[in-house]
Amino acid sequence: MSDLVPRGIDAMVGRRDAELWGPRLPRTVQRAVDAQSARGLVGAAWVQAASFVAQVAMHNLELLSHYEATAGASDPVTASRYTGIVEDFLLVARSEMRRMARDL
Repeated sequence: MSDLVPRGIDAMVGRRDAELWGPRLPRTVQRAVDAQSARGLVGAAWVQAASFVAQVAMHNLELLSHYEATAGASDPVTASRYTGIVEDFLLVARSEMRRMARDL
């Protein structure tokens, strides 16, 4: 029974990290690798945030358009007010998306 291949966890017992992962990188190289990883994570977070802003804007625009159509059926004066609100919201949403794209 002693000639069985040890499990992965048993094979790692008693070994140092350097033996498990290979030789250590020089400190400057490791810092550069870490910096690139951090930049990638920040970029991914910005893209995810922009996607969320776009999704929320489209959802809210759909709701406002529904209110505008409902109000337009009953009162033309109210419909014009809702149209203005929808246009203003669309302007704000577009400017926010453009600002986020510039900040990337």
